[in-house]
Amino acid sequence: MLITVVGLGYVGLTAAVGLAESGHKVIGIDHNPDRIELLQRKIIPFHEPGLEAALSTVAIDFRTETTELTDAVIVAVSTPLLPGDEVDTREVRKVIGTVISSVQAPSLIIVKSTIPPGTSDELVNEFPELRERYIHNPEFLSQGQALADWRTPDRLVLGLWNQALLPLVEELYHDLSAPRVVTAPREAEMVKYASNAFLATKISFANEIARWCETHQINVDDVIKGVSLDPRMGQGFWRPGLGYGDSCLGKDVALLTRRARDSGRTMLLLESVTEVNTRQQMFPMYLVHDISPAPDVAVLGLLYEPGSDDMRAAPSLRLLPALAARAARLRVWDPVLTAETVQALFPGVDQVEDVTAAVTGATVIIALTEFPEVTGLDWHTVAQAAAPGCLVIDAKNMLDQTGVISAGLTYRGVGRVPADVEEP
Repeated sequence: MLITVVGLGYVGLTAAVGLAESGHKVIGIDHNPDRIELLQRKIIPFHEPGLEAALSTVAIDFRTETTELTDAVIVAVSTPLLPGDEVDTREVRKVIGTVISSVQAPSLIIVKSTIPPGTSDELVNEFPELRERYIHNPEFLSQGQALADWRTPDRLVLGLWNQALLPLVEELYHDLSAPRVVTAPREAEMVKYASNAFLATKISFANEIARWCETHQINVDDVIKGVSLDPRMGQGFWRPGLGYGDSCLGKDVALLTRRARDSGRTMLLLESVTEVNTRQQMFPMYLVHDISPAPDVAVLGLLYEPGSDDMRAAPSLRLLPALAARAARLRVWDPVLTAETVQALFPGVDQVEDVTAAVTGATVIIALTEFPEVTGLDWHTVAQAAAPGCLVIDAKNMLDQTGVISAGLTYRGVGRVPADVEEP
């Protein structure tokens, strides 16, 4: 098939590469000429492990616009959150309007952009001829492993009115063996929102349990292990930490809770999820707030997760300004973000080139991101460089607690029993 993918961000570019790997001829469209110029040189404009290597092996025709007739158009443009927690779908509507008004509209128009429940109905009301060729096919890619998720999805959700489109979908996804969930577009829209809301709930629940465990001197690691082995609950997204910093989870929960309030049916559980997450992102501040004199702080990692440079909802955006106001000195290290990006996000922050420079003389070390350089640290070497008795805050429970303590450092994780607490 000849496929056009409109919008070449995380979802769109992954889709374009994945479809090209499947043997389709792909045209990639993005209205940003700088992005297209990079992609034509086989350079991806964001951090996504493995995607650039895969791009180098396929042929994709990257353009800023197209007039060529194609079998299918995939819409993967951004739908950012607006003030008031509403989602901006204007770019989706603009693309749909352009595609449907072309001389010969494609047989298949697939929207992968995350759109609020009811948006597909609104699109069809605006463009009636869209109904017979429309599918809402939400994506469930995790940043940092997007290509692997595309190649082996856990399900394909297909929201459509016209069942006759299914053979075309099977031709498009001929090499993907995941279960198909065929439903109406409104239900497909809600699948995406419900999935993200549940993941956000699970993360906030794990953090609430961790806080309770810490208060009562209970080791959260053993508790989580015992709970996660229950097949009714699953083993993913259980690790306590700084809460969720994925841009989609917060955005989707915000929209659901706002629309629920507007309809008079408040979603108390999801509102609490947001409250827990907001509080949890400041966890390290609770530990350094009363340290006197003002601490010398080293922050290891600014990204929410090591596989993605998407900083739109990273906990560091709230945490770093608070730390800068409290610390006598604040140094940060991150191997992915450029110096220009760090200075734009955190003006005046002292960015250093390696972990050793960050921890030298530090009285507090905060591990924020699970980079191998952080999880694999030799803590005896760190202890020699840092100040005596340095406090190590493990904000993601990613470190070897025993190794940190045996090096003579003070360790605090999320819900892990502090080293100075003896078992009864």
